[in-house]
Amino acid sequence: MTDPTCIFCRIVAGEIPSRQVYADDAAVAFLDLEPLKTGHTLVVPREHVSDALAGP
Repeated sequence: MTDPTCIFCRIVAGEIPSRQVYADDAAVAFLDLEPLKTGHTLVVPREHVSDALAGP
């Protein structure tokens, strides 16, 4: 499931360009556009999750 209003879903779908550093069937890791430190990487699941503690 994806949410068309979710920026992370749009990045995973390739609608928004990103600099991916890793991808597999479960998740995608990409560099942050405004990193706190050099190399700051975001890891997001391929399936939309509305709350990180809620799960899929």
